[in-house]
Amino acid sequence: MQVVNRRDLSESESNTIRVGRLRRSNARDPFPNAEQTLDAFVKIGVLEEERRNDNRAIEAAISALCQRGYRAIKAEREVDR
Repeated sequence: MQVVNRRDLSESESNTIRVGRLRRSNARDPFPNAEQTLDAFVKIGVLEEERRNDNRAIEAAISALCQRGYRAIKAEREVDR
């Protein structure tokens, strides 16, 4: 790996290096808080502990949360009328 002095680079070359670093860092763990999120799903009761590795169960938990949020917003709007 070659060390490059940033002052010797043009702006586009510097941006290229920055984008490459971001992509490498994002490629390591696309969901850095996945375990914490699944823990929260279990804690609030939308996902069973035994099913935390089941993609369909996770999708169902996300759907349940979205539906709860929609209902809460709808109810709040009804109260405001």
